[in-house]
Amino acid sequence: MDKNIRTVTVIQRIKPQAVTQTAVGNVLRAAAYCRVSTLQEEQNGSFETQERYWKKKIEEDPKLVLVRIYGDRISGGSMWKRAEFLQMMQDAREGKIDIIYTKAISRFARNMAECLVCVRELQSLGVRVIFESDGIDTGSQSGEMLISVLSAIAQQELNEKSQAVKWAFKKANKSGMPCHSCPYGYRKVKDAEGKSTREWEINEDEAERVRLAFDLAEQGVGIKEIQEALNAYEEERGTEFHWSGGRVRNLFTREAYIGDLLTNKSVCINYLTKESVKNTGQFEQYYITNHHPAVVSREQFERVRTLFENGGMKWRKCRGEL
Repeated sequence: MDKNIRTVTVIQRIKPQAVTQTAVGNVLRAAAYCRVSTLQEEQNGSFETQERYWKKKIEEDPKLVLVRIYGDRISGGSMWKRAEFLQMMQDAREGKIDIIYTKAISRFARNMAECLVCVRELQSLGVRVIFESDGIDTGSQSGEMLISVLSAIAQQELNEKSQAVKWAFKKANKSGMPCHSCPYGYRKVKDAEGKSTREWEINEDEAERVRLAFDLAEQGVGIKEIQEALNAYEEERGTEFHWSGGRVRNLFTREAYIGDLLTNKSVCINYLTKESVKNTGQFEQYYITNHHPAVVSREQFERVRTLFENGGMKWRKCRGEL
């Protein structure tokens, strides 16, 4: 046979195999997760009742060995903020658990989307989850079908939630009281109970830096020099706050410092991935005049913005003490 003839050898693909549970002999390492979400449930001893129930159920089954009962006393909230839930997920990643029991999806997660994220990860680790009252076992074929259905429900749930949030934000924007985080130099006004409202007030300590930056810019001092001046200012006062060139530039383009607010500067274009892009006309915006107290005058803001846009802040350096 001619050694120079090209030959092709087909290497058959290896079919992926399902991840199997790592049991101790024929015994599965079992855990349970419980959660109480209301004061009434706490007072009624619901948490202790759930603990006793799962402990008895697992210990009486010869095919199971109890690893731990995890539990959180918290109302709603993302699963990523529950200490015991996070510990359970970490233990699963470390191969300490084969099967998890819980009362219902509503106890396991706040919504279908969050539930699916965790169930999918646990499946990849070979860990089954049994939602007892829902009749779902993620290790069974019917469980797989239900998970697929739940995935579609979760997507619809997220879409409806996204639309509701957009509607609420639009209504708030139209009213002139948008749900908006405060930029540097401001803070939310507290009500009588100490809770944050939608009103803004000036944070004088931060506003002092903003005014300094505008005063220097009005003299034609360059961005880099203003950055250095602000960082020297922070060092003198023993803070660890650092001013970057980008942060300084942003000061001179934010209408917030004259008391106005432009909404919807960025928009979410995918409610599943939460991807956001700059709003270049995709969604309507609202420009709210006199939304809050001004840090600098409109006149100074316009003079500085003109200098900034025309390149008049490139060369002059800061002189003298701050």
